[in-house]
Amino acid sequence: MAKVSVQHLQLVYAGSATNDGGIDLEIADRELVVIAGPTGCGKSSLLRAIAGLEHISKGEVFINDRRVTDLAPKERDVAMIFETAALYPRMSIHANLAFGLRMRKFSEKEARKRIDGTAETLGITELLDRQPHELTAIQGQLVAIARAAVMQPKVVLFDEPLLGFDAASRARMRAVIMRLRAHLQATFIYATRDPGDAMALADRIALMRDGVIEQLAVSAEIYDLPHNLFVAGFLGAPGMNFVNGTLRLDREGFVFSESEGGTIQLPLLRSQGSELQEFVGKPIILGIRREDIRVSESTTERREAVAEFPAIIDLVEPGGAGTNLYIHTGAHPLICRTSERFEEGEARHRARFAFNRERVHLFDPATTLRIA
Repeated sequence: MAKVSVQHLQLVYAGSATNDGGIDLEIADRELVVIAGPTGCGKSSLLRAIAGLEHISKGEVFINDRRVTDLAPKERDVAMIFETAALYPRMSIHANLAFGLRMRKFSEKEARKRIDGTAETLGITELLDRQPHELTAIQGQLVAIARAAVMQPKVVLFDEPLLGFDAASRARMRAVIMRLRAHLQATFIYATRDPGDAMALADRIALMRDGVIEQLAVSAEIYDLPHNLFVAGFLGAPGMNFVNGTLRLDREGFVFSESEGGTIQLPLLRSQGSELQEFVGKPIILGIRREDIRVSESTTERREAVAEFPAIIDLVEPGGAGTNLYIHTGAHPLICRTSERFEEGEARHRARFAFNRERVHLFDPATTLRIA
């Protein structure tokens, strides 16, 4: 069992202190939680505090109900993998993996068993007799992960281990991490600034900004129901489209009107009404993800046409099974993701687009909170 509890944690990160209330985070045994956020948000400092590598100004850290706040790193049964592999350059890969085991007086038989099992799980058996300078970057990071894994820790911390890798290498490494998770049966906490890694790996995502956890939820919930503008804009590739406007009320209900002469006049669903009454006549921000904007057909029924708006196609970006259309309403740029094929020559043409009204989000610009 290795649940992790962070209670009212305050620490210094990037020259600043975390919020006065501190960080509270409960991670279940064998859960994989991703701490995501931009550079300088405090995610690495949080991991280092759990590992015992960071001074804690205030608050507590518990691992499996055992208070470890004042314990040395070696007493916490925690392993941490960093952005760089930092292998011992004059040792073979096998010797790198065996070093920690020998320091803890493991027998040669047990050390060999752990090394062979971990190497097989991570697919690095053929690397064991090589030297660190013979490895590629991805092989070096695999060895660094293996070096931590052979210790069979209760908690494994990853501090942006895939930073700098290309998309294919990242996908391969994510698959390796998931295999390792099944092999170790440990609790994993993974810090990243990459939304794709967060969505692909996490049981839950804790999205951080300025030392505060803005939202903690399962991947689907944090993507579909973002708590505020920051969460909506961070998660996704790219993040959510935002449109400034105002809210008005007519005989049919609430209508979002794009500001600055834009073309969007969107009647909202009646189910959104109760939260919106206080925003009538006030500024409001509409959020919509690129996959929830579609190209309209000329045969669109009237009941669907209420969600339509004209826009200019600025750029056509083919992307395999789909196409990204960069469009402009006259006031705001938006990105639309469509399964239809478009030619580059269709850029600068006017077309009609429609929102999936069930997937529209509305935010209060004053508080940045999602209101509907």
